[in-house]
Parts: sequence; structure tokens; C-alpha cells
Amino acid sequence: MCFLEGDIEKVKRECEAGDPLAQAQIAWRMCMNDGMKVDREGGAKLVKASAEKGCKEGQFTYGTCLLNGLGVKENPEAAARFFKFAADQKFGPALQQLGDLFMDGLGVPKNEQEAEKYYKL
Repeated sequence: MCFLEGDIEKVKRECEAGDPLAQAQIAWRMCMNDGMKVDREGGAKLVKASAEKGCKEGQFTYGTCLLNGLGVKENPEAAARFFKFAADQKFGPALQQLGDLFMDGLGVPKNEQEAEKYYKL
């Protein structure tokens, strides 16, 4: 999943100016080897700043970093918290991921009813 839209140079400038969505967009590319030089530690640091500003894309991406150990220590419990922040904003990929975590009992207690709740949203 890449949600980078528009002119990449413009997005880079917005990122440098502190725009949280632009930070999430650039960080995704840095972490996922999606058209930019891979720098998972730098990408995780950048997207954490985005997530802390309440950006749902940033929260989802930081959760992905935490879940998979991309630039940060793997931490499924913390990943679940960040996916929940984004899911609370009705961000589809986070709803799906959080449902998967509940279905598998990864980072949260296994709970199929809770998983189904997120899948339906």
C-alpha cells in the first residue's frame, strides 16, 4: 500500500515543513523500498512524528513498522495501539490490520468477535 499522491518533490517539501501526511507518505516509501532509498530507521523516526500528530496514515505506517520490526524493535502490542488510533479514525487499512491482530491474538488477546467488529467497519 502506498498512499503517496502528487508530485514527489512537492511532498518532500511538505514533509520537510512538518506536514504529518507528507511525513507519513515519505516514511512509507523509505521503509518499504517504494521508489526511495531504503532507510528504515529514518523512516520509522519520521513516521512516529507523523503518528504523534494524529495522522491516521502515520499511525498505520508506524504500526506497520512496529509490527514488522522495520527501523524499530518489533513490538506487536505497541503496533496494535497505533493501529487502533488509526482505526478510530475509520482508516480502512488499520481496521483490517486490527481485525487480523484480534483474529490471530497478536499484540492483543485473541478475540474473534472483536476481529469481526473491525472487519465490518
